[in-house]
Amino acid sequence: MWIVAAVIIIIIVIAGVYFAFYYAAAPAYAVSILDDNACAPSAAACKYDPASITVPATQTVRWTNKGNTPHTIHSCTSANNPTTQACPTMNTGAAASVNIASSTLNNAGTFDFKFNSPGTYNYYCDIHRWMTATVVVT
Repeated sequence: MWIVAAVIIIIIVIAGVYFAFYYAAAPAYAVSILDDNACAPSAAACKYDPASITVPATQTVRWTNKGNTPHTIHSCTSANNPTTQACPTMNTGAAASVNIASSTLNNAGTFDFKFNSPGTYNYYCDIHRWMTATVVVT
């Protein structure tokens, strides 16, 4: 009888750990990636929303692609060429050494990044290089 009770307790503990990990709360700071299915350079609908977000240091930002066009999130560093519109504002200080680089996010895809140091972090979509935004870390 005690063996059955021990097995049941082990199953309950394993299930609890699994669900606690699997259903962990999403980051409190969220950015939506929006598009109009075409994402032409003049399309105002293709954007990060909000275009600027402020978060405390050590917090995670989650980007979610809510459009139908694939998108990415890439930091702007001095390695980017501003003539390609990939990085209109170069990151400086601590932000220059941070490499934010997502894979290609399709519809409903997400990307999380934890910002450890205060600074202003500019980023863009490598597919739609006119799409830019900023994370300000305090």
